[in-house]
Amino acid sequence: MTLQPYAPVLVMIALAVYGPRLAALFESAPECALFLPQGDICTPAGMLPLPAQDMLQRASILAGADVTHLLCGGICGCHRRQLSQAGIIVVPWLCGGVQDIIRAWMHDNLGPHIMPGCPRIQQPRCRARQGQTKQTVKRSTT
Repeated sequence: MTLQPYAPVLVMIALAVYGPRLAALFESAPECALFLPQGDICTPAGMLPLPAQDMLQRASILAGADVTHLLCGGICGCHRRQLSQAGIIVVPWLCGGVQDIIRAWMHDNLGPHIMPGCPRIQQPRCRARQGQTKQTVKRSTT
């Protein structure tokens, strides 16, 4: 048996955009800006038009373009699940200019770009409750 040389997995980042900024909602983004991070730089890889209404087709188009990560503004939970099922890691609730977001991604510092009032990135809302059992509180009847 001959071993094949190790080939690193490529990361393709898509930003759901409206002009030079992230779209406020993924569902309203007319296109995605694609970027290919390589070492310390992130090279633009083109623009990917998205269909206006068909969310399943959007997921299929992104997966077909070998997108591994989608950075976006708000996104409906069911659409996020569709993208996750297509193998795409979704990083939602971001806002800002495209170049600012890419720079923040490359420096692992997306925190300042989280939309105000939104949950922290990639943390379940109930993280504090994981591993805990539900307790009932008895009220005293005095």
